[in-house]
Amino acid sequence: MTDEFDRVRPPRLSIVIPTPADTAALEETLVSVLENRPDDCEIVVALGCEYSDPWNIREEVRFVQAPSGSSLVSCTNLGIAASEGAVVHILAAGWRATEGWTDPAMDWLEDDAVAAVVPLGVAADDHDRVVSAGVRCASGGRRISVATDRTWKQARASACPPTGATAPMGPVLEAGFWRADAFEFAGRGFSTACGATSADADMAVTLARSGREVVLEPHSRVVAAPERKATARSFAAGLHAERLFWRSIAGQSLLPALVLHLLE
Repeated sequence: MTDEFDRVRPPRLSIVIPTPADTAALEETLVSVLENRPDDCEIVVALGCEYSDPWNIREEVRFVQAPSGSSLVSCTNLGIAASEGAVVHILAAGWRATEGWTDPAMDWLEDDAVAAVVPLGVAADDHDRVVSAGVRCASGGRRISVATDRTWKQARASACPPTGATAPMGPVLEAGFWRADAFEFAGRGFSTACGATSADADMAVTLARSGREVVLEPHSRVVAAPERKATARSFAAGLHAERLFWRSIAGQSLLPALVLHLLE
C-alpha cells in the first residue's frame, strides 16, 4: 500500500526549465540539475523548439511542448501548468544548478506566509560575484534589478542581504522558487503583457499586493546564464515598460506615480 501511495503522491518540488529556443543551453542546465538533483522532485522541460532528446532521458525528465517560437514567458507558464509539486522552481535554460541549491529555499517555503524565495545568481567565472538577486518595481513603474543597485553592492560587501527599500520584491523570471498556490493569485502564471523583460517585475507587484512574503536566500545559489544583449530601445521593450507602469499603479494615486515615472 505504501509503495502504491508513493507512486501517485505528487512530488514536493517541481523544477521547471523553460526553453524557448537554445537546446545547447538546455543541456547545460539539465546536466547541472541531474548532477545535483534533490530528492522528491520532478523535472519539467517546457520547449518552444524541437528537441530530439539525444541522451534518452525521458524517464528522468518530462518534456512538454509549446507552439514553435513561444516566448520565455509562455514556456514558463506552460511548465508551471504542467508541474505537480507544491513548490515550483523555475530555472531557465542556460542557468545552472549548484550542489544543495534547493535546500535553503525549500526550508523557507514550509511557511505558508512565504510566497517566493529569491536565489542568488552568481557569475560563471566567479561564484562569489553576484549578478542577480531578484527584482523590484519602482514607485514610478520601472523595473530595477537588485544586483545592479549600488546599495546592494555595499550590503554584499558587508555580508548583509539588502533590506527595506533595496530588498527584492520577487525573483527574476529565469530563476526563482515559488509556492505553487502563489501563482493562483496571479492568474496561474506570469502575464505576457509586459514581455520577458518586465514580466518578473509585474509579478513582483502582484506578490506585494497579495500580502505574502518574498525572501532572499543567499545560501541558495545558481549560476547565471551569460547576459543577453539588451534591446531596451526597441518599440516592444518600450511598450512593455509602459504596460508595467500602468499595471503597477492600479489602485494608487495617479499624479505622484506619473511624476515619478517621468523622472525615472
